[in-house]
Amino acid sequence: MQHSETSTGDSSLPLEVPSDSLATQSKVLVTVLSAQGLPPFAKAASAPNAVTAFHVSKIRVGIIGCGRIGQVHAQNIAIRVPHAILVAVSDFIEEAAMRVAERFDVPLWYKSAEDLVHDPRVDAVVICSPTDTHAPLMKECVRYGKHAFCEKPIALDLATIDDALATVAQANADLRSLRALPRATAMTSNNREEQAFYEFAQTEHNRRLQRLRQSPAGIQLMVAFQRRYDHNFQRARQTHDAGFVGRPLKLHLVSRDPAPPPIAYLQSSGGIWVDQAIHDFDMARFLLKSEAVSVFASGLALDPAIGELGDCDHVLTQLRFANGALCVIDNSRATPHQAYDQRAELFGSAGSIFVHNVHPNTNEYMDTQGVHRDKPLSFFIERYADAYLQEMQVWVQSLVEGGASAKATSPDSSAADGLTMPIPSGFDGRIAVVMAMAARKSFAEKRPVDIVEVDPSLAPVIRQAEQEAASLGKQ
Repeated sequence: MQHSETSTGDSSLPLEVPSDSLATQSKVLVTVLSAQGLPPFAKAASAPNAVTAFHVSKIRVGIIGCGRIGQVHAQNIAIRVPHAILVAVSDFIEEAAMRVAERFDVPLWYKSAEDLVHDPRVDAVVICSPTDTHAPLMKECVRYGKHAFCEKPIALDLATIDDALATVAQANADLRSLRALPRATAMTSNNREEQAFYEFAQTEHNRRLQRLRQSPAGIQLMVAFQRRYDHNFQRARQTHDAGFVGRPLKLHLVSRDPAPPPIAYLQSSGGIWVDQAIHDFDMARFLLKSEAVSVFASGLALDPAIGELGDCDHVLTQLRFANGALCVIDNSRATPHQAYDQRAELFGSAGSIFVHNVHPNTNEYMDTQGVHRDKPLSFFIERYADAYLQEMQVWVQSLVEGGASAKATSPDSSAADGLTMPIPSGFDGRIAVVMAMAARKSFAEKRPVDIVEVDPSLAPVIRQAEQEAASLGKQ
């Protein structure tokens, strides 16, 4: 078993024998590992030999959740993401984790998500598990100095989101205030191989904390809004940045699924605004480059089973933004006659930008009945395949560079030229949930709802956006 060397840069921390002072020098960040904070040795020992193949210059990634999106990320990381290596997967259905591990030649697999997070050979974690696990797992990741990539939403309520984001901030504060790290492990075992693993674990943990402390961004969090990395929407944003539309006046977003998820999923999804429209709330902010001020939402339930949940399957959401722009978001859970409908129109004082559906081919068929073509790509996995790859490449690139900004490298190279922007942050994930909560409140109360009614703390953010828009208007 090979031990990684501790960094010897100018900002390296001194190594000391473990003590109570070291164990308590941080509020949330774990510095001194314990046997209880490691995966069971019998399981972790399944890959001690494989650890020699892990390249320390790469980001070693673990994935929690081996469902549809977890498998998409697994394939991308295992095959198509430079500077990353997939070293572990987990799923509460153990057979699912085993299948993904076998398919992509992953050396470690776990049933327990916490065991994956605690494994010393994992540097960063992709969280694709059910929504109610997102925030707890994010907190556990940052406590152990692991970067986190979290699927939306972070949580269904602001208190849980704020607690998770506060933990991220505190872990980074602890990281900056570290004065020393333990020279040797405090864990002991009569089993020689187990003792060697304990020593390796503490050495790897020290190495990770040293590297994080030297990174300007520290422990990074990215929230998964993959549509930002679709080359069509990227091109629309770039064109807007270039001033093509002039002053943005109206934005129309259409997002209609071909079929609804199972009722069992919908029962805990948070509803259509949190589960589906949350992507459109983020896209509205992305394309309009401003903050929402007020929301008015209406909807209906064509499917009685969805209506019994107090939810809708067809909704319209109108938003007013701080820069004066108006936005209409059109969501449907089921449109079998249209397949997966993903369109946008940004209308401005000087021009308009249209984003159309993506089809499997460019063919048209003409007969006496008219002109026909195949339906758009069938669902999100196919429609946003390149976007999922792009967001993962950008995340890993940001981790390698130690900063929260990275450049997309779209298949359409012109769409990415000069387009460098911050990765979707915890704030972006939080504000999208606030917008969803405002929409749900508007629907329930049949009236427009100001964003600050849901979250008064956003008043300064909205005021700043209004001031920026006023300043641009004077130029």
